Amino acid sequence: MISSERYVTFPLLIILLCKGHKADGQIMQLVDQSGRQGLRWTAAIRALEQQSSIPIDHAEFAEVIKGLTDEGVIKIIGEREKRTIRRLAD
Repeated sequence: MISSERYVTFPLLIILLCKGHKADGQIMQLVDQSGRQGLRWTAAIRALEQQSSIPIDHAEFAEVIKGLTDEGVIKIIGEREKRTIRRLAD
């Protein structure tokens, strides 16, 4: 029996996975590969879409990034199209 707490829609399930370990690890791997200059927001979405068989919802991606920012793992620099994701020191 599925409790109401565990019943989620498919896109929300992806976000929960992102907030867990799998997808946020992929995001962090992309950020690490980008080096000191950071990873452009649009480049991150594009790279994740290339790895995924379904389109990435930009609003849900923003929620995952906000969660990583709130945890103090990354920092967002810039606004709108010019946003860059940078890793904070460990």
